[in-house]
Amino acid sequence: MPPPPPPRRILIVGGGPAGAVAAYHLAKSGLQVLILERSPSPTTSTTRGQGIDITGPAISVIRRMELYDVVRANCTGEKGFSMLDDSGKVIGRLPAADQTDGGKGGLQLTQELEIMRGNITRILASAAQSLSSSQSSAGDGNGKGGVEYRYGSWLTSLSQSSSSVTATLSDLDGEETTVSFLAVIGADGMNSTVRRLAFSPEVTRNCYRPIGSQWTAFFSIPAEERDGEDSVLQQGVGCRTVLIRPIQGRMCSCYLVKTSHSPELAKSATKPRQQALQKEIFTRLFASFPGSLRSRVLSGLRTTSDFYVAQTAQIHLPTWSSGRVALVGDAAYAPSPVTGQGTAIAIVGAYILAGEMAKTPEDVEGAFERYETVFRGYVEKAQRIPGGARIPRLVNPETRWGIEVLRWVFWVVATTKVYRLFGGWGGGKKEGWRLPEYDFAAVGHTSEEQETT
Repeated sequence: MPPPPPPRRILIVGGGPAGAVAAYHLAKSGLQVLILERSPSPTTSTTRGQGIDITGPAISVIRRMELYDVVRANCTGEKGFSMLDDSGKVIGRLPAADQTDGGKGGLQLTQELEIMRGNITRILASAAQSLSSSQSSAGDGNGKGGVEYRYGSWLTSLSQSSSSVTATLSDLDGEETTVSFLAVIGADGMNSTVRRLAFSPEVTRNCYRPIGSQWTAFFSIPAEERDGEDSVLQQGVGCRTVLIRPIQGRMCSCYLVKTSHSPELAKSATKPRQQALQKEIFTRLFASFPGSLRSRVLSGLRTTSDFYVAQTAQIHLPTWSSGRVALVGDAAYAPSPVTGQGTAIAIVGAYILAGEMAKTPEDVEGAFERYETVFRGYVEKAQRIPGGARIPRLVNPETRWGIEVLRWVFWVVATTKVYRLFGGWGGGKKEGWRLPEYDFAAVGHTSEEQETT
């Protein structure tokens, strides 16, 4: 007697933008999707986080999901980028992308869609959950897809057969359940549990590639009356930078960047629940920072509840899948914050992965191969950083002389508007690459359209 067919269920680990976009499109194609999110509730999973850019083909994906207007309405309102001197005076300013020739006027550091990660996660999760699993019983084979979010849950083990993946799921109540799925997608970030469980120790160990020695603290601080609609950046000697970006409402997002080897920070990153120590380290590092920003950011650092620290790094894998398990977004190909493309390529990658799976749900391994064939070239271009590991040092100088040179260069670029000549940098567009178009309501049909965003 032949074995029963695998259930038409997909497990996605990670409820961020990549997980939500993949779930939305898989459900549209008739598959049942379970999303595991470690955060205990939707509120904690969509707290403010960092500001992110949605650029290039990712905007097309958002439009195809009919979410462009709601995303635009929830953007930060950031109008440009200003660099400050030690006294807080503006040295120069670059306008936002959509204020310069419709977003095609060259180099801009503020993109058309600037939104807090928590807001875009909430919007995408809402869209995915609108395709409720209550439409049909999981895996009943009637063609009706749906999405279920399970908060406060995580993956603890995986095992594969020729027809399914068996996963053990744990939750905050200490309960464990074992469930079989057609496939598992890891959308769980740079420190991916799915990657660790599904790939070899050697691959897992070698995929993490630091870019220089740069650490960033991310947190929110209260807005002040003096805050305008621009993000502002100031540098201090010793490779230190403060960046403050507006958030809609009464808050701003703050970034403290330190570019140098820090054994303390490296050690803290290897252990859980080290926020108090990391706050102490950054307080010491920025205690002598010049100007009025020092007291503001250090006060915010003491009181913030959404603080976290990350090293600037990329993920490079020889393949993005292992059997019936595939990775997407930062888990597979994190490009680092230096590129400004992390969320954008995660959204596009999730769309393509779901599209290829929708074409042949009975052959997920073939779908994973096509996903990589279609998208790897784009990712490799997105991960290229001119100057490589030298970039963090160049934009975060060690000496006073280096800071003054960088400020002079920025002033020249801003005042002469020479940035209009540097088309394509920071815009997320890869010339000659086509974004596939999938008809998720008619599985098996696909075409291509020239990307025009």
